[in-house]
Amino acid sequence: NPFLTQGYEIAKKGFRVILPDALYHGDRQEGDVKGHVLEFWKIVLNSVKEFPTLVDYYRENVGIKDGFVGVSGLSMGGITTNALMTTYPWINAGVCLMGSPKPVKFAKKLV
Repeated sequence: NPFLTQGYEIAKKGFRVILPDALYHGDRQEGDVKGHVLEFWKIVLNSVKEFPTLVDYYRENVGIKDGFVGVSGLSMGGITTNALMTTYPWINAGVCLMGSPKPVKFAKKLV
C-alpha cells in the first residue's frame, strides 16, 4: 500500500509507528471507499475521537518513550493530523504531508 510507505520509513529510523485504519478504510472498509465520500468529515472526526483511546492503549500496554506522541498524515490523514494537533495539546509533534489546515474553507470549496 503506497499510503503506508511513510510509516515504514519512519519505523526504519527507530520510531514506533501506529498506522490505524480510518473509518471505512482498510480492514474497516464497508463496500467501495468512494461510496463514503459524503461522510468525509464523519471519518475525520471519528479518527480524532478514537485517537486518545489508541494512545492510552499503547501508553498502558506497550509504553511510549518519554511520553512523546507525534502524528503525521497524507491527504485526509493530513487533515486529521491538523485536527488532532488543534484538539489535543499533549501531542508533541505533527507533520501534515498534504491536507488543508483550514477545514471550514476547505469544506466550502467542496460544495
